[in-house]
Amino acid sequence: MHCTKTLALIICLLCALITGAQEISLAGQWQFATDKEDIGVSEKWFTRKLADVVSLPGSMTENNKGDDVTLYTKWTGTIYDSSFFFRPSLAKYRQPGNVKIPFWLTPIKYYVGVAWYQKRITIPKGWETKNIQLFLERSHIQTRVWIDDVEIGKNNSLVAPHAFAVKAGLKPGEHTITIRVDNRISDINVGPDSHSITDHTQGNWNGIVGKIILMARPPLFIHHVQVFPDIQMRSAKVLVKVVNTDNVERRGKLFLYTASNN
Repeated sequence: MHCTKTLALIICLLCALITGAQEISLAGQWQFATDKEDIGVSEKWFTRKLADVVSLPGSMTENNKGDDVTLYTKWTGTIYDSSFFFRPSLAKYRQPGNVKIPFWLTPIKYYVGVAWYQKRITIPKGWETKNIQLFLERSHIQTRVWIDDVEIGKNNSLVAPHAFAVKAGLKPGEHTITIRVDNRISDINVGPDSHSITDHTQGNWNGIVGKIILMARPPLFIHHVQVFPDIQMRSAKVLVKVVNTDNVERRGKLFLYTASNN
């Protein structure tokens, strides 16, 4: 494709079989449990009802869950100035129930480890023929997801939403989503003083604080679009990935429009 002074590339797929995605918000009350010993997977906690309750989106700290802060709290961040532990002027901030760390904001509760979140959901009629995705925005840090007693995937990213494809043919009606969240530094060790997790900056919290939704799309949908411009050649290479999840043959038209300042 060649164009002159192209300012924008607008790509659309025109197909009568493609409609807008449907969404169900999962914000609200979730069942909850901490798992300090990391035994939940081996004991199949995704098959039982969790006893506690929290609100999502949110962190454990926002829900007043976790351990009390003490002088022995193991922080995700280095205390470089040890004078806090012996300076007389800071003695009142070393007392139980009033511990205040001078090097960062001190949360009311603190927890590093595994926590479980669980919710009963209802899949609408008609969704069994659609492509269903669970979308978790701003999870911290690692997630594993089960629907009923079937694991559908795991994710570990500090820079992108965690998206999970739900098994095809999920029957309409009630199901249980269970999410295991682990905020320990393990598989991807960015360092205990990294600004992405350290207590010096945002803190190492456990939870999901962004959008939490189930999204249903048609079996045929655009997965992504990539544009690779070549300014010297005044051209661009466009890659469009179209996914067809049920392997039914469909036909459509792909139109590429260019906009110029001429």
